[in-house]
Amino acid sequence: MIGTSGARRPLRIGSRVTGSAALAGGVVAFILEVTANQLGTLGQWVPWTVVMLGVPAAVVMWALEHRESPIAEIVERRSLTDRSPLVGRDDVIDETMTKATAHRCVLVRGPRGIGTSAVAIEALLSLVSEPGQRHWVDAYGQDEREVRLSVLRTLELPVAHAGDGSAELIMSRLRNSGEALLIDNVTDPAQVRWIARPIAKAYVIVAGDLETGDLRGVAEVTVNALAPDESLRLFCNPYGLAPPPEPRRRWPWRRHPGRRPPNTIEERVAAEPGPAAELARNYLLRPRIVKEAGRIFDANPNVSVSELLDLLRSSTHSELSDRFRGLFRSLLVGVPKQERLLLALMALLPYAAYEVTALAALAGWPVSRADACLADLAARALVHRGPGGVRLSEQAGTLGLDVGRRRGVRARRRLFAYYAELAADHADRLGTERYADARAWFASADAVLKQLTREAEPAGEIVGIADALEVWYAQEGRAPEREAVARTLVGMESEPAASVGHLRLAAMARTRGDADTAARHLNQATALMRARGLPQWHTEAALQSLERGDLAAARADIEACLAMRPPGDVRGRIGDEINLGVVATRQSAGAYGVEPSEPSEHRAESLERAYHHFIQALDLAEDIGEISGQAHAREMIGVVLARQQKTRAALREWQAAGELWARIGDEAGRRRCDRHRAA
Repeated sequence: MIGTSGARRPLRIGSRVTGSAALAGGVVAFILEVTANQLGTLGQWVPWTVVMLGVPAAVVMWALEHRESPIAEIVERRSLTDRSPLVGRDDVIDETMTKATAHRCVLVRGPRGIGTSAVAIEALLSLVSEPGQRHWVDAYGQDEREVRLSVLRTLELPVAHAGDGSAELIMSRLRNSGEALLIDNVTDPAQVRWIARPIAKAYVIVAGDLETGDLRGVAEVTVNALAPDESLRLFCNPYGLAPPPEPRRRWPWRRHPGRRPPNTIEERVAAEPGPAAELARNYLLRPRIVKEAGRIFDANPNVSVSELLDLLRSSTHSELSDRFRGLFRSLLVGVPKQERLLLALMALLPYAAYEVTALAALAGWPVSRADACLADLAARALVHRGPGGVRLSEQAGTLGLDVGRRRGVRARRRLFAYYAELAADHADRLGTERYADARAWFASADAVLKQLTREAEPAGEIVGIADALEVWYAQEGRAPEREAVARTLVGMESEPAASVGHLRLAAMARTRGDADTAARHLNQATALMRARGLPQWHTEAALQSLERGDLAAARADIEACLAMRPPGDVRGRIGDEINLGVVATRQSAGAYGVEPSEPSEHRAESLERAYHHFIQALDLAEDIGEISGQAHAREMIGVVLARQQKTRAALREWQAAGELWARIGDEAGRRRCDRHRAA
C-alpha cells in the first residue's frame, strides 16, 4: 500500500522494567515512611535516604533509556532549485568554473530535473565570494524582453532602457566589475542570445534546457544523468540528511528480542542488489526525481525494490517524469484534505510563483494556516518555495486535481481581488514618499500581474489590475508593456474595459505624434461608451483638442471631466486642475518662447487663470501628500512665472519641483526641471 511521504520519527514508549522499577521504588518509600513513623525519630533517616537516592536514580535510569538520538533536520534551501545534496556533480562543477574563468561566458545545459540549475548556482557561489556581486535571474516563463527587464532590475539599472541598447548598458555595467550574472531556467536561446557573450573581468552563466550549438561561440558544459552508484546513494538519502549516529546500547545486560530494526531504504536496497542496480541504471537518472522517488519509497516500508521496479516497468510512457507519475499520484494518499484543496486551487493558475499571502487569499484562509499547509506540501515535493514565491511543482500539475466550478470561480475572484487591491494601493504610493516600497512590490509581482490581465474572468478585477499596471509602466517608461495591457483590455467583452483600452492606446499614439491613430482609437472608444460616460474620455478628447489648437473645446472637455468625477477622486481632480492650467497657459501664447498672438491684457488674464489652477492643484496635492502632483504643479507654476518675467521666482519653483521629483525617484521630471532652469 503506497502511503505518505516524509521522515519517520519512531514513537518510543519505554520498557516495562524501568517503569515498574520506578513504581516499586515509590511503593517501598511509602512503606518505609509508615514504618519509620512507628519506630519514632530514630528511624526517620532510613526512609528519607531511600527516597532521596532511590527515586532520582530510577528517574535518571528511565530518562537515559528513553533518550532519543538527535535527528538531523532537513535544510531548506531558499532557491527555486534544490541544491542539496550535489551528489556526483563535483567534476561538472569544476568544469563549469574552469570554462567560466577561461571564456567568461558558459552555458550549463541539460534537461529539466537533471541538475543544471544546481550546478550553475554552485559554480556561481564558488566563482564570486561577495553576495552583493552575485546576480541571479529566473527566466522561467519569460520572453526576451522580460528577461532584459529582470536583468536590468537585478543590476539596478533603469528599466526604461529595455530595448535594443540594453545589452550594451548591461555589459558596460558588468565590465571590469568582477561580478557574475546567472540567468537560470532558460528554455529558448532567444531569451539570452543578446547577453551570451564574454565580458572582461566578469562572468555570465546561462543554465537551462538548450541544445548543443544553440548559443554559438559560447563554451558549453553538459550535465548528464547520474551514475548508478551516485543515484543509489541519493536515493537512499533523499532528504539531504546526515546519517544519524548509531544508537549505543546503554544497558548491555538488557535485551529486546521482540524489537526489530526499522526497514530503511539502505536495507531494502542492500537486500536486492540486482534490482537496485537496474533501478538506478534505467530510472534513477535525474536528481529531482531520484529524491522524490526516494521519499515515497521511504514512506512505504512494505514496498520492496523489486515491487517498485515492477511498478515502473508497467508504465506506458517513455518520459522519465511520466514513468514516475503513478508514484507522484500516490503522494496524495496521505495529503490532508485542506492541503489537497490548496493544491487543486493552485492548479487553477499554475503559471507563476505566488506569495503566501496571495495563496491564503486564494483559499480564503488565514495566512498562518496557508503557510503551514505549504510547508507540508513543500516537504512532500508538491510545491517549490523560493525567493520568487511558491510555485506548483511539475509533478503536482499532472495529478488532475479538481475543485469544482463554483468553488474555483470564488477562489479566482478572491485572488484577483487580492491583487487588484494591493496593486491599487501600491500605484497610489508611487507618487509619494513610499515609492521605493511600491516599486519593489511591483517588481516582484510584475510577472503575476501581467499573467492575470490575460485571463478572461473576472473582468472588474482585471481592469483594476490593468489600471495599476498603467501607472507603473508609465512611470518606468515601458511603452511596449503599456500597449500590451491596453490591447488586453480592448480584447475583453466588457464595454467599459474595451473603452479604457482604446483611450490608453489613443494617449500613447498621441504621445508618439500619430494624430490619426489617436483619433481613430478615440472614435472607437466613443462607439463603445454610453454618452461619453468616462472621465478618461473627456481627458483624452481635451488633450487631442489641445494638440490641434482647439483650446475652447479642450477647456470644455476638461470642465466636463471635472464635473463628472466623484468627490473622493482627489488625484483625478489634481490632474484636471493641471490640465486647465495648461490650457490657460496655451491661451496666453502659441508655445513657450513664442510672442503671444493676443493682446497683453488677455495674455495677463490667461496667465493669472493658469496660475490659479496650478495653485489649486498644489493645494490638493499637499492635502493628500501626493508628491508627484506637487512637483508637477510647481513645475508649471515656474513656467507661468517665467512668462510673467518673474525669473527668480520661476527658478525657485523649478528648484523645488526638481527636488520633489527626486524624492519619488522620477529622474525624467528632475531632468526636465533642470532644462527649464538652464533655458
